[in-house]
Amino acid sequence: MAVVNTKKMKYSILRGSFSLDGINEFLRDLSFGRGSTAPLKGASLPKIETIEPWDGLDGHMPEEDDVDLSDVLLDDLKDEL
Repeated sequence: MAVVNTKKMKYSILRGSFSLDGINEFLRDLSFGRGSTAPLKGASLPKIETIEPWDGLDGHMPEEDDVDLSDVLLDDLKDEL
């Protein structure tokens, strides 16, 4: 996991345990200024673009078979009697 501060152009990489406690400790150390950081040398960050939310209309549902299950179930019950 990496944390990037775009204002200071610095980053830090989690080198400890990737668990809830490990991540909390990593972020706590960074917030108190105890974590190690490195400069983003000459790196340009990608532009984050805003897009419209998906409206769900471009997908399609699979066609369902038009089978009346009551016919099948009744026939099976008649055979058992």
